Amino acid sequence: MRQRSVLRSKFLLRASAFLLLAPLLFSAPTSALAEENETDLTSACTLTLPERSASFAARLSDLRYNSRISFKAGEALELTLASGAKGVYVAWYTAPESALVEALDASGNVLSSTEASADLLNDYYTLPEGCARLRISGQKAFAISELSVYNTQSAPEQLHVMTAQQSNPKVMLIAAHTGDEAYYFGSLLPFLTGGDAAIAFLSSESRQMQQQTIEGLYSLGCRTQPIFGNLPYYRTTLGIDRIYGLFDKVTVSDWFIRLIRRYQPETIITHSAEGEDGDGVHLMTAAQTLQAVTNAADARKEYVSERAYGVWQVQAVYQHLSSGDAPLYDTASPISAFGGASAVSLAQACF
Repeated sequence: MRQRSVLRSKFLLRASAFLLLAPLLFSAPTSALAEENETDLTSACTLTLPERSASFAARLSDLRYNSRISFKAGEALELTLASGAKGVYVAWYTAPESALVEALDASGNVLSSTEASADLLNDYYTLPEGCARLRISGQKAFAISELSVYNTQSAPEQLHVMTAQQSNPKVMLIAAHTGDEAYYFGSLLPFLTGGDAAIAFLSSESRQMQQQTIEGLYSLGCRTQPIFGNLPYYRTTLGIDRIYGLFDKVTVSDWFIRLIRRYQPETIITHSAEGEDGDGVHLMTAAQTLQAVTNAADARKEYVSERAYGVWQVQAVYQHLSSGDAPLYDTASPISAFGGASAVSLAQACF
């Protein structure tokens, strides 16, 4: 992959300085050893749902992340746990705004109470000693795609549970759609497996596609969940002058500014200014990224995120090029953290 820097600042004297980031972005794939006798206890537990949803219980174990059970504010899911239960996996349909996961003893006393992360799609909740029941409720509506119970305190590897992205990554990749990261930026992904790198998507085709993205990145050793935007998903050849017939320009602009101010990346990589394969959403993503970099540093722009996170100055922006003679890194060279495989071979395997 070849990139072009389209922004300079007093913090970055040369485009080639990005090369210095590469060693810092490597993170050897880490996988905890599976606990002995790891067992799925879900079928031995008893699930209680609101009456209107009881007939849809099978949706929570069909491995289809687009299917789900929705809960209104004040409604709850209750689970009577089997003996030996130590952890519960919850795959939210969308990251919940306000959901509570409570562990109860046999008498109904609350042993622990955990506010579900508003940033994670998949989470694993360790159960305290003496826990007999689990209750999930919310002050706002929420939906759950998958639910399972295990006899281990840590999440089994096959669940692909990640942590939430923290602020101030050294580099952030901003892609228009889920799938773009593998198709257009695949050879970059092995460099983005550490916690000091971030991947953000403007839109997702579906919850199932979000899950496939998580699983693909997990296979490369990534343990930090991508940032999934909630803007509409389109594949279109509309040009930049017509694309805002599909998107509200102010909503899109504000989303990019908030993204940059909240996570405060040092460097951003995004789509080509000419667009990949004539896709209009790629064009919009490239244009909005550049504009947002300027606006995120301006206290007069988008006051809600300015009050929440302050202003932020990105050091450099690189755009994808299909040709050129100044690659940022050698994608064919062996990477020791991945057993000598190259970025290209890893990208092909992941894709």
